[in-house]
Amino acid sequence: MKIEFSKSKDDFQTFCADGIFYHSKYSPQKEAQRFVENLTLPFCPGLVFIVEPGLDYSDSYFKNRFSGCKTAAIRLFDNSLLPAGSWDFVIPFENEQSFKQTLMTKFGEDKLLSSAIFVWPAAKNIFPDEVTRILSIFKDTVEECKTLLVTRQFFEKKWLTNSFNFICNVKTTCLPKIKEKMPVVVCASGPSLKPCIELIKTNRKKLIVICLSSATSVLLKNQIIPDLVLSTDGGWYAGEHLKKLKQYKDIHIAAPVEAYIPKSILKNNPVIPLVYDDSSSFISGGIISKAQLECLKAVRNPTVSGTAYFFAQQFNPSLVFFCGLDLSGSKGVSHTQPNELELNNLLKDNRIQTKEKRVSASYVNSDSLKIYQEWFCTLENADKKVCRVIDSKYKNNSLGNILDISSVEFSAKLEQFKEQESAVTFIPGAFSADCKSKIYNYILEKLKTSQWQKQLFPADFIAMEHMSIEQDQDKQKAQERLNSKIEKLIFKLRTIAGE
Repeated sequence: MKIEFSKSKDDFQTFCADGIFYHSKYSPQKEAQRFVENLTLPFCPGLVFIVEPGLDYSDSYFKNRFSGCKTAAIRLFDNSLLPAGSWDFVIPFENEQSFKQTLMTKFGEDKLLSSAIFVWPAAKNIFPDEVTRILSIFKDTVEECKTLLVTRQFFEKKWLTNSFNFICNVKTTCLPKIKEKMPVVVCASGPSLKPCIELIKTNRKKLIVICLSSATSVLLKNQIIPDLVLSTDGGWYAGEHLKKLKQYKDIHIAAPVEAYIPKSILKNNPVIPLVYDDSSSFISGGIISKAQLECLKAVRNPTVSGTAYFFAQQFNPSLVFFCGLDLSGSKGVSHTQPNELELNNLLKDNRIQTKEKRVSASYVNSDSLKIYQEWFCTLENADKKVCRVIDSKYKNNSLGNILDISSVEFSAKLEQFKEQESAVTFIPGAFSADCKSKIYNYILEKLKTSQWQKQLFPADFIAMEHMSIEQDQDKQKAQERLNSKIEKLIFKLRTIAGE
């Protein structure tokens, strides 16, 4: 595309692209002012996207029109002569996937749901296809953000109560120490775990075994005692997978304080506390700091397998095997048996709502598995360091740089290692079990702050931010509803504390 710069009639810079003027030849500054003044929005956005504005004439008008907003220019021109100007953000549009990832990672759902997007008029003529794709991706991303917000609206409160439940009930904490570097095997619960069971059992003394919560029943049924069980889910269902640990009080469980761990497990099993090292975890991080709880760092991920990927490399960064990491729908049951949730579901099956109908529905509705698979595909530098053990009959996908090997190849790789006694020891962690009252008071104080309220009730806060000055009465009612929700949360915390 040929770009030619020139001066407008009122001596401001303008340019044309392949002979089409991108800004006014007479007064580009007034053109930008009129463009912004003619925009209509029912709320005041905190972030404004403008699709290829060319030069930055409209930036100051956006900031005057929408007080306090940040501006982001979505760049379509590939030309070094166009500077960033005064925009707060400049985002090059390269392809759909990278653009969507940039939106999510750079801004997050809170900012995107308080944003607006506009298209500079000339961009529609010069880049019609790109503009259509950008608007479509932006719309889809905002819809995903709405789903994430609903999830957060529920789980943020759950993570807080789980964190407090952890502090109130955990008895023994510890941190692992590696004596010998050995291959690490991470056991997920996909059907492909089944051919690996005997291999893991035979080579148990050559391996550090990390068991994901959903595979706990499978390993214990086959007399394989893992070095530790990893659980990250904040919901009740995760606790069901851990029920068998009541009979194995020496098995260590690694979990963030946000995870749902039944009280009986916290009181009887040694726990390796994990803390997520990200900006969104300031609530649980504050509780951990106040309780002076020693933790290992972990990486937050939508699936426990993703967290396990990084966690396992703390034990041996050079050789990690995943077993049962199918991440695809299965025509039979979707987990190696026995599985605690499957056992629960069997009790509800009948002649009308049959097992076959239930299993078929789970095979069709496997969108979340696809999302997790795509995440693994984006990982770099995994080749040769991380392998997935999966035989051809179970393989329906690729995990990018993660090398797929068969159970036979897995067995051959283990032959080069010698049997050893346990390579992992556990050092008691520093934790004062009598800090329950201190943490309870700390949470009560923090619940008065807008930072915690916005994190715990994001949907309520964003809805209030979208209300205009004329909706002052509606905003007052929304604030009253929020106060009521905070009181209910405090009642739940008081119940956990036993007050």
